[in-house]
Amino acid sequence: MKEDKYIWEEFKNGEEYALSYIYHQNVDFLFFYGKKITKDEDLILDIIQDLFYELIRSRKNLGKTDNIRLYLLKSLRRKLIREINQQQKYEENYRGVEVQPNIIFSVEEDLISTEEKSHRLELVKQG
Repeated sequence: MKEDKYIWEEFKNGEEYALSYIYHQNVDFLFFYGKKITKDEDLILDIIQDLFYELIRSRKNLGKTDNIRLYLLKSLRRKLIREINQQQKYEENYRGVEVQPNIIFSVEEDLISTEEKSHRLELVKQG
């Protein structure tokens, strides 16, 4: 598409209207495509936001494209699958593992805690 080539080059050159155009022409389509991969709508929205942030951040280094939507769909798919895989690895590694904080209290903190418990016990007895 000639129009996609032109808009993409304008975007790469820093034209704000081009970014706005690309976003508004594709965001709904990206969201519905993401729902085919996962039902986690918050994850989809986060990945779309990350995708556009990365595009803006690296716009000078982006290659050419004559199909912006296809470029965005491939990028979204890659990012979603990567994130889902990371979440699954995390869940597998920590499933059933009870996380215990490794907190060491000082002698003073133990003494204060003991005194507070004694004071509360006295209040209950009086009360």
